[in-house]
Order: sequence, then C-alpha cells, then structure tokens
Amino acid sequence: MRISRYLFLLLTALTSLDVIAQDTSAAVTSLGNIAQDADVRDVSETEGERQLRLMKIQALQTNFSLKLDEKFVYIGGDKTSYFHPMQVIYRDYSGSENDYIFIWGSTGDGNKVTFSSEFVRPLPSLRKDGIDSRINSSVMNKDTASFEAKSYGEKYEEYHQRHISFARKIIQSEVCDTVIYVATPNFGGQYLYGLCGDRKEVKQMLSDFEQAKPLSKTIKKTYLVLPKGTRNKLREESIRKIQNVR
Repeated sequence: MRISRYLFLLLTALTSLDVIAQDTSAAVTSLGNIAQDADVRDVSETEGERQLRLMKIQALQTNFSLKLDEKFVYIGGDKTSYFHPMQVIYRDYSGSENDYIFIWGSTGDGNKVTFSSEFVRPLPSLRKDGIDSRINSSVMNKDTASFEAKSYGEKYEEYHQRHISFARKIIQSEVCDTVIYVATPNFGGQYLYGLCGDRKEVKQMLSDFEQAKPLSKTIKKTYLVLPKGTRNKLREESIRKIQNVR
C-alpha cells in the first residue's frame, strides 16, 4: 500500500529537524507542513552566507563566461524540462548557443540547462511588453476548478486579484525580475508568498500588504517552528501510520 505524499513529507521533516538556537524547545523545518500551533520565522542571510553566495556567482561567471547583466527568461513550452515559465537564466558563452546557466538567487548555486531559442526570450524584450508579461500565467489566469476557488467561493475573485497585485508589487519594487508563483499560506499567520524567477522567496504579512508597506529585499530563509510537544506527537503518529501500512 502506498504511503501518501503528505505523510512522507511530514515524516521526512519531523525526523530531520534542526533546533533553533534561541528556543531549544522548538523544532524548525523549512518544509511547509501544516500545523495549527506552528509559527513562521524568517532568518536573514548572514554576512558569511552573502559572501559565499557572491563567490559562487563569481565562479559561475568565470567558468561559463556569463554576462550577468544579460538575462534571459524561459517562457515555457519545453515538455522535457522541469523548469517553470518565467525562470531567469544566463547564456553559457563557453558552450553552444542553446546552453544556459540557472543561478539560485538565495544561494548562488548554478545548474546547466539547454533550451532551444523558441523557449527563451531576453528579459529586456519581456520588459517592453509590460509588467504582466513577467508574471507566470498560472498567477494571472483564474482556475475556477482549483481547490482555492472552491475554498474561497465568492471571495475567490478577491483572492485572485490580491495574488496578481502582489506579483506586480514584487516586480515594481525591483525585488525580482519575474514571478513564478504566488500563494497565501494560512499556517503561522496569514501572509503572501511569492517565488521569483531565480527561485528566491518573497514574503509579506497580509496586514502589511494591505497597508502598502514596502517589501524587504533582504534574502531570508523561512522556517516553520513547531513546539516540542507537537513535534513529538506528529512524529509518533507518522511512524505509527507507516508501520500500519507495511
């Protein structure tokens, strides 16, 4: 019998938890497991992490002859790719004309990818088409058959428009060049979550968004904090369920 994907992720998270330094009774995991008494915490990039990230980017630039001021965007259509439309990439001038490098915005790590020219557009070309051209269509288009549409009911229109507004705000604030995804997680306090074209995460509390407060450009890691009692209980329940399906 197959173990559910949620149960697998839950067990993985609960058996590989780190303990946050200032609260030894709390378990911290970067996986978004749903827990009613969870708390979301942001940890800003340290100076050491920033220097390491920049060193990695410099190494990629040297090794692959990248022009960091020359950005391209994967616009979708390649069925063999795991990439999301609106991911930002760089031409690998040490390789062929279809070779690119994707750089993770939060870490500076890189991945080699290959795309035909029909699946890629220069970022300046998208800029000319307006802000909305740099937002993934999954954010811009309604999905009335989605779980969110059914959950929000008559408020789905408001929910959908808020996501579009947040994506536009991210680009207008020059936090990101493009936006892949927007969500409104409910655990740990309601907030808006955006995923940039370099896979960097942007988060803002819903109340701050409604008050038109500016977005932070600081790179942060978001963690879900579980009280020790809840962590132990969930771990025990997960292990018991897995044992029962063997």
